[in-house]
Amino acid sequence: TLNTLNSVDTINGGKGIDTLKITDSLGTAISLPTLTSVEVIEVTGVDTTTIIDTTTTTGVTDLNIVKATDAKATAGSETNVNVSGVTTGNIAVVGGNNVTVTDTATNKDTAVGTIDIGTGTSATGNVKVTQNLNSDGTSALTGGAITVTGGKTVDVTVNAKSTAKAFDSNSGITTGAITVTADNKTKDVTVTQNDVVTTVTKPAVDFIGGKTTVTFNSMKDGETLIFNGLTFTAAKDLTAAEVAKAFAN
Repeated sequence: TLNTLNSVDTINGGKGIDTLKITDSLGTAISLPTLTSVEVIEVTGVDTTTIIDTTTTTGVTDLNIVKATDAKATAGSETNVNVSGVTTGNIAVVGGNNVTVTDTATNKDTAVGTIDIGTGTSATGNVKVTQNLNSDGTSALTGGAITVTGGKTVDVTVNAKSTAKAFDSNSGITTGAITVTADNKTKDVTVTQNDVVTTVTKPAVDFIGGKTTVTFNSMKDGETLIFNGLTFTAAKDLTAAEVAKAFAN
């Protein structure tokens, strides 16, 4: 695979808000060109690893990774970093201004990655992490560890949702460790863990009533028989078969 974007390229976005969209199929560190007036970089990673560092650029306000298997983003203090669409790998963000990470894992994934924000260089702005753990209960799911260092405000939310596939789908969800380390910029930390469980009720077995055998005898004229709430008086002598026929009607 050829790298069609490299450091000898020059891109000038001109006036307005301009976006450079990069599809990374190499799995090595992305070589950025000389950028002028390019405010947004959007990365789609299709290899096993996506690595991008925008600290050598100026004027980039937003770095967005919208798809990756395993992602690492490094940004300057003026750049907001948004990471989503990471499948089974780890997420790491170094530096940046406001950092937003949304990660979703299911019990069908081959692996569940960790989330690490601020190790080495913390974010100068706010940090928001949302981890969604979804299971159908057919196998166990353990969320990856979440580690955040620094940030003005830190908001970590883990949503554990189990929707049972069948009445016996009872494997659970275990959330990973959450560690938040404040620095001298940190003013507020919020950690929320939500759980939603939907079970399946085992279908009831229809009750099939047992059979009752009734034997009728013959009746004389004027005799009365009360059976199952019904009262029958013979108007003449009746054989057992005739009595049974009367109640059958």
